[in-house]
Amino acid sequence: MSTTQRSESMHAFFDGYVNSKTTLKQFVEQYENALHNKVEKEKLADFACFNSRVPCKNRYEFEKQFQDAFTIDKFKKFMDEFAGKIYCGLSSVKENIALVEFLVYEDVKVWESSKRVIFKVILNEEANEVKCNCRLFEFRGILCRHIILVLIEKQIFRISEKYIFRRWRKDIKRCHTKVKVSYADWSSKPEAHRFEKMCNLFYEVADMATKSDEKCNMVMGFVNDLKLKLTSNEVVRESNQHETNVIDGATQVDKLEDTSNEGCKILSPRVVRGKGRPPSKRLQSKVEKVIQKRKARNIQMKSNEKKLEKDLGEQKVWAMLLKQKTTLFIRY
Repeated sequence: MSTTQRSESMHAFFDGYVNSKTTLKQFVEQYENALHNKVEKEKLADFACFNSRVPCKNRYEFEKQFQDAFTIDKFKKFMDEFAGKIYCGLSSVKENIALVEFLVYEDVKVWESSKRVIFKVILNEEANEVKCNCRLFEFRGILCRHIILVLIEKQIFRISEKYIFRRWRKDIKRCHTKVKVSYADWSSKPEAHRFEKMCNLFYEVADMATKSDEKCNMVMGFVNDLKLKLTSNEVVRESNQHETNVIDGATQVDKLEDTSNEGCKILSPRVVRGKGRPPSKRLQSKVEKVIQKRKARNIQMKSNEKKLEKDLGEQKVWAMLLKQKTTLFIRY
């Protein structure tokens, strides 16, 4: 990341919480508030990722792979790159012993016109590696449209897991959710105690293993073996849990069928008035009372005006009749 992006990300993180006059004590308190807001947004985003899904627009396998792994926001950006390959095409192919070099052109829009730009994509099928000199993957962490075009051309429909960064995955817990702060009382949870004990032990082991490469490699080997063992145990536990849920669901369905076959008569529930104050007797605020008084006053004024107009009209009619009678009397 560039230095300007780092500062902009920090500004966005603390936006609305600190300013130039914030003291050090206030900064610590506002940092916890900002972190709390960040954790809540992460929870809402995780809920949206697991309960909604952006549909795939194509039939390629790696698109489904990214849909299952990426968050909604990153999958939309990948779909934008996938749609952008329509402006790209293969210019030439050069094959070596282990590498294949592709020249991919793209019609880039420059103001009101377009310009054709050439990009170089290098593919190593044996090592499952692909690189493009546009450096979009190195800069933003998603595959560019030039690489996608080359993968489709070579009929590679399954992407290596190293091209799915951990920070873009929706099935992980973010590290900042384990930071101990005062707002959540996280340290009182058993997960916090276990996490702190393991971290303290790991720090001691790492401090002892940094003295030589042999010790470091030994610790790394033990940690990798332990990670594989924990991962396999987690997979077995999830499969057992799934089988248990299926058996429990079938048992419940059988119980419901047995209950329905007993011929019990299901009656409608009794009609009960809802709890709370009736709508007609709801307490009104002062603002609502003032508004209602103004409406009633305006209605009364309009009715008075209409009545006054009616009275004036009747007076004019009587005045005209009286004038006509007076004129006739004078003539005769």
